[in-house]
Amino acid sequence: MASGMAQTGANKMLDTLTGKSAYSLPSLYIALCTSTTSAASAGTEITVGQYQTYARQALTGSSWSGGSAGSTTYNALLDFGTAGGSSTGTTVTGFELWDASSGGVRLWYEQLATSVPVASGGGTHITFASGQIVATLSLVSGGVGFATTYINKFLDHMTGKTTFGSAPTIYGALTTANSTATTLGTEAAYTSYTRTAQLTSSAFNSASGGAVTFASKVDWPAATGSSSTVIGYGFCDASSAGNLIGAGTITSVVISSPLVPEIAASTTVLQIS
Repeated sequence: MASGMAQTGANKMLDTLTGKSAYSLPSLYIALCTSTTSAASAGTEITVGQYQTYARQALTGSSWSGGSAGSTTYNALLDFGTAGGSSTGTTVTGFELWDASSGGVRLWYEQLATSVPVASGGGTHITFASGQIVATLSLVSGGVGFATTYINKFLDHMTGKTTFGSAPTIYGALTTANSTATTLGTEAAYTSYTRTAQLTSSAFNSASGGAVTFASKVDWPAATGSSSTVIGYGFCDASSAGNLIGAGTITSVVISSPLVPEIAASTTVLQIS
């Protein structure tokens, strides 16, 4: 089944990460949908007319298990009650998690593998058992994506469990091997190579479509001697060592004197999926 963080939620998380605009720890509410829901588009929320007495149900942050290996589980019952006799009926095809009891920002979505009919005339009782709702995010795969440490922080913040806090310091690295979910790939070793200067919020555009692009080109030091064949990049929270935040790949290129490695403006460099 299709599920994950909605692009509107991903934009909030990415802007918090890059320091563009902080998103406070949200309170979550679950809404039932009667049409297709996806990362890009919200579904149609069920109405009180279709499911008499319907209202979004609150989720408590403390009931989430906490991010681990890119996943967190909601360990409490969610109960929408029994639909009253005036219900006109419909079919529930998915659900979404929002940051308000009505309106608000859409954070998560899931299209159900099996639709649930709501009977005309009432009597339908929809619940989600403890452990039934699981939020997941993809880890680095093939050198692309976010690292485990930060994915788990994203999960905890976007489920209202533990605040992400302030934006980390961000430094760009060039790699000669793909990064993994836990480790930055082997760094370039051409003469004069270092990570970029700290990338402040001005280095990034505001997130859009669940992705972050550079606001202007980002340069690394020019090669002055020995060369390196670069196939990717990574973002770390320190100027050396530190934790991997996320990574990406590029077309293989040999960096040799006098080349100045760069990633162009408007290039997508981080994306939540």
